[in-house]
Amino acid sequence: MPETTPPLPLRDIISPLEQGWWPPAPGWWFVAIIILLLVGFLIRALKRYFTYEYATLRTAALHELTELQQQTALDDQEFAVQLSALLKRVSIVRYAQQQPAKLSGNAWLAFLDQTNSGQAFSQNGGSALLDAQYRNATSLNRSELLRAAGAWIKAI
Repeated sequence: MPETTPPLPLRDIISPLEQGWWPPAPGWWFVAIIILLLVGFLIRALKRYFTYEYATLRTAALHELTELQQQTALDDQEFAVQLSALLKRVSIVRYAQQQPAKLSGNAWLAFLDQTNSGQAFSQNGGSALLDAQYRNATSLNRSELLRAAGAWIKAI
């Protein structure tokens, strides 16, 4: 008779625990970091693009405003004409979709106030821009007009 060996003390097979979604595998951490870096780079690039686009316009307009301020030989009528033309050119470039070239009179002043979120043009001395172009003898408050125009240009 063959010799029988006693059974080995083996235990039952234990299945592994079910894997949850946390913590993710190292590959998913790598993918998440890459996505965050790409989103950050995209936001930075878009911000730089939009600030650069209008920064050159702002710088050129402020430079022209400074030149206009230094021209003391201009009478009030010519000063108002040149300042209004400067504001109109800047608004046409900056707010092309709103079509500011069509605006005149109080609608033009309201547009300037709306885009600057203030009342510097329609209520204060900015209304002189409308009248001074067509009158021969007009006294303007140049410093107030220059301050309002400078604030409007800096706000774009």
